[in-house]
Amino acid sequence: MTTKISLKFANFNVPKCINELDITAKSKADASYGMPLSDSTAFSSTEIEIEHEIIKCYSDGVSNCNSSSLEEALQNAASLRQADGHDGQISSLKINLKTLYAECKNRLSTEYTIYRRDKDYLDFFRKDNSLLAKANLKTDKQKAFSIFIVMCMFLFEVTVNTSLMSGAISGGALGALALASVIAFVNIVSSFMVGQFMIPNLYHKQKSKTRMSWIGLAFYVPLILYINFALGVFRTLSEKATQTFNQAELQNVAAQAAWPFDNLSTNTLDSNGLIIIGLLFAVISILDGMYFDELYPGYAKVSKEAAKSEDSFNRLKREGFDLLQSMQKQGNQQITGFKKNREDANRSWANNIDSVQAGFTDYESWVKSLTKAGNNLFQQYRSTNKAFRSTEVPKYFSEIHDFGFEGSATQRFRSLIAVNLSDESKDEQYRQANEIIVTEYNAAIIELNTIYSEIIDAYQDYLSRLR
Repeated sequence: MTTKISLKFANFNVPKCINELDITAKSKADASYGMPLSDSTAFSSTEIEIEHEIIKCYSDGVSNCNSSSLEEALQNAASLRQADGHDGQISSLKINLKTLYAECKNRLSTEYTIYRRDKDYLDFFRKDNSLLAKANLKTDKQKAFSIFIVMCMFLFEVTVNTSLMSGAISGGALGALALASVIAFVNIVSSFMVGQFMIPNLYHKQKSKTRMSWIGLAFYVPLILYINFALGVFRTLSEKATQTFNQAELQNVAAQAAWPFDNLSTNTLDSNGLIIIGLLFAVISILDGMYFDELYPGYAKVSKEAAKSEDSFNRLKREGFDLLQSMQKQGNQQITGFKKNREDANRSWANNIDSVQAGFTDYESWVKSLTKAGNNLFQQYRSTNKAFRSTEVPKYFSEIHDFGFEGSATQRFRSLIAVNLSDESKDEQYRQANEIIVTEYNAAIIELNTIYSEIIDAYQDYLSRLR
């Protein structure tokens, strides 16, 4: 921001001083007593007061004329206008870029180690298990849909079985709902778990897992067949029992269905349909569990870990480029901002040189006007005193008083002498400084971009070795 500080000197208010000191009345009073004496060479008390006011005005004017602020502004502008203004910035930005580059390499090195470990393990797993195709990993939406299918089948089977057994189970509707939920859990949920955990391990490389899967399957298959055949028989027998409206018969039906294989010949079409639907739901649940994710045991886990490591490694590579580009952009902005500050400082310098020129002229005029104002006040006092006194006036009444003020601005403001330039000298120095600022700015931008390009090339070369 361009600033201009002017040397300002407060004007002396003659009428105000006449009123405040009551010069006319005091002059008449002194005259009535013949004061000052005709042979006196010393000022009267009123004249001393006038002299004090003039000197005070001068002292206050010099102290408050902004000379210190103007000198400080010129010094600050000079520090920004000087040559090699961007050297410090370039050095700092170069260090920051190299530090960031080292940090990116360090993070990439750590992540690359993890990535290679997981990828090598995935390759080993595939070779060790003779797997050629990539893992068939399911998305979250696909997994959610699989679970949705299981839930729908579970709710459907609970609803159907509850309505079927509500009149034949002790405990009424709640007892029927509880039993139906258990049956649906075994038929649907356990089938899903069998498909996910047992079936894939039937031909696992580890014999222990294969044996456990076959043992589990040996328990599961008879259980599923028993439950679904029992429900089918229960439906046939319960339909016959409800025709007699005998509660005891309905309870006897439940007991007979506990061993369904003696009554399969009596099954109706609906009962056989119920058995088929139950077994079909179990098969669907098994398939849903099998293909919930990659079928081969452990393949999904190592594939996901490898993919996660690769994604993290690639993300860090992109972040490295983004961070380096961001720092280059910030560096260019800093250099451009500093250039603008230097140009503002150069303009402020020129404006304040004008202030020095004008201030020196104003000061000398102000001193003269202040001296004149003081002598006018003396003349006001002395003319009135002379008119009202009966004796001769002192000889000094006719003299012009010298207050002892420094009349030369160059002597009064020695610290500003060096910057009291002519317009030609000021314009030439302004032009030269502006050329230096622009030249150094262009060189700084080129140097920064060269440094950045070298670091980017080094970063790309480093990445090419991380394969």
